[in-house]
Amino acid sequence: MQQSHGERAGAETHRCEAAHGKKGPRREDGHVIDGLPRNESFLKELAQDLKRSCGTGGTVIDGAIELHGDLRERLRDVLDQKGFTVKG
Repeated sequence: MQQSHGERAGAETHRCEAAHGKKGPRREDGHVIDGLPRNESFLKELAQDLKRSCGTGGTVIDGAIELHGDLRERLRDVLDQKGFTVKG
């Protein structure tokens, strides 16, 4: 069975959007990952995995994950391994 680009055998593919910019009251450099399922426990678990994998801090706010620092490549790799297609 052939797989199309971005699909994994036995894994569902999700789309999300990663935006880089300065956020928050201290205008820190970071990434916001949005377009994820709006399940609070799922978001908290994914945020923990991303923070651990990238060695950074972050939080879940308004259904999106905010991470500190410029993590473009690491985020894309980790999310791709988890079955997400990253836009942005």
